[in-house]
Amino acid sequence: MIGGEAGMLGAFEALVRALNAPRDRALLAAAVIDDVVVARHAPGRGATAVLEELVGIDALAAWFGKTAARSVFALVRAPTAGPDGVTIEYAISLDDFRNGGTWLVRTSADGRIAHLAHRPFPLA
Repeated sequence: MIGGEAGMLGAFEALVRALNAPRDRALLAAAVIDDVVVARHAPGRGATAVLEELVGIDALAAWFGKTAARSVFALVRAPTAGPDGVTIEYAISLDDFRNGGTWLVRTSADGRIAHLAHRPFPLA
């Protein structure tokens, strides 16, 4: 992890830029390392119930490619450090749909995301 909560904000901002342009491979590569690991958790289940583990930037690009181009992601709160990494709350909106969740991240030496736990809130 680089620079605690303040240093991690840049990693989260890069992830949001990539999510808001889900087919832009250069933005994704700026946010994550080539062998990134993403654990997708079931909505509302927190650290339990990993639905899928994506390994590598190609797998993540394929998942991002399923995102509607008009989806808008945003950071909601400042990041907080914990024993397993740094967590931040995010929001997503698409037309009338609103949701969010938390991302738990560990970074590589260059500050890009190496591991991401994607934990969406329950779907309403």
